Amino acid sequence: MTMPGSSVISSSSEVDELHLGDDEWLTFGSSDDATLGYNTTDGNAHHMVVSMPTVAGNDVPVVSFGISIHEADLGVFNGLTQPLVAVMDADDDSYVGHSYSGDDVAVLRMAMSGGTVREHVYPNVASDTFTLNAATQTLTNKTFGDALTLDGDLTVTGAVTVGVDVAGHDVKFFGNTAGEYMLWDTSADSLVVIGEVAIGTATPNAYDGYGVLTLNGSTGGVVDLEVNGTRQGTLFAISTYVKLSNLVTGAMHFATDNTNRLTIEADGDINLENNDLLNVGAAGSDRDTTSLRNAGDYFGANGKGMVIGHTAKIATGGVTAEFQVVGNSVAEGSMTLYTASTTDASD
Repeated sequence: MTMPGSSVISSSSEVDELHLGDDEWLTFGSSDDATLGYNTTDGNAHHMVVSMPTVAGNDVPVVSFGISIHEADLGVFNGLTQPLVAVMDADDDSYVGHSYSGDDVAVLRMAMSGGTVREHVYPNVASDTFTLNAATQTLTNKTFGDALTLDGDLTVTGAVTVGVDVAGHDVKFFGNTAGEYMLWDTSADSLVVIGEVAIGTATPNAYDGYGVLTLNGSTGGVVDLEVNGTRQGTLFAISTYVKLSNLVTGAMHFATDNTNRLTIEADGDINLENNDLLNVGAAGSDRDTTSLRNAGDYFGANGKGMVIGHTAKIATGGVTAEFQVVGNSVAEGSMTLYTASTTDASD
């Protein structure tokens, strides 16, 4: 049948072949709600046209494909205002289709049984981004070569790997305070934290202008010091004291300016290195000064104390004794030496 003009085919009509010419339209619905035809208006792009109804009342701009759905009350397209081409599942309670969520925003739209609707925005090639904006999204074994932007909460139920061995990537977490963040700097192979660090507590101690590490545990905080996986020392902080423990055989050394200053030997002896002085009292005050490694010298503050060994202070008074007890003046005082028997003594 060739229909050069306007014709009406009723529900009882039978047509073996229907031919429409260019720019002739087959319309559907009692009010010509939908139209099908071949459009040649664009001289450079003749194309098939399916024109869906203008949204009004219960008319929705949807073309659906499915099994025996021509008389089904689907109920899944209610309220749609953007054009949608949908494919129904076998029991007609869900669909997947191509549509728009707004002007120039193309989406893959899925409606599930029970009324759940999800929309996945197609990548914007110009900006090389992929955006998921629904309440819940699931990505399984997906690879993205470009930037991935997630606008909302992200829950990961599997392992997260960034980069591969010897080819890592920076990972950065921002805080709510300007300039504070945590960064895995792959080029430096280091973790950088600008701000406080808290372990075992959600409320780290904060000191203005200072970097802070807060360790909290039910019985205290512990820092382990290791070399090649072997524990060498431990810093303990418990409710009653703080302890720095050397867990290996040998001495414990304390250094400043890359030079050993104080050594605690394995047997507990304490040594000052490099003829360093041990000062008792505030700097600039009349204080006692001791050099434990310079022949056992002890300098008492003027007018009080004891001097052991040859020192400049003794030499000033012309005293050459190996041991002196000094009172208000050089060599004023007494000394008592005891042997094993306290009754055999010399003054």
